[in-house]
Amino acid sequence: MPDLFITRIDVFKKDLPYSGGVYRLSGGREYRQFDATFVRITTQNGLEGWGESTPFGSTYAAAHALGVRAGIAEVAPKIIGLDPRRVDRINDAMDEALLRTRACENRH
Repeated sequence: MPDLFITRIDVFKKDLPYSGGVYRLSGGREYRQFDATFVRITTQNGLEGWGESTPFGSTYAAAHALGVRAGIAEVAPKIIGLDPRRVDRINDAMDEALLRTRACENRH
């Protein structure tokens, strides 16, 4: 198996429009878009992988989406240089970076 390692992690914020037009919640709250985070991971040979998080919780507290990006900022330096095929090692590095709280991860 040839060497493969992560060299770059880019994070993008995007407000995604709600496909139903308006999403209504109690108290007269209405949302037309949701705060999404996209992550691009690039290897030394140009392979790219993408991830996305659009937490519904942001409709209750903006900190949900901000927390995703804050978590990425903490874990990104820890996974640079790792083999993207070794998900077990990546998960361990993320757990260690977040002091094993699992506060900002989703393993689906």
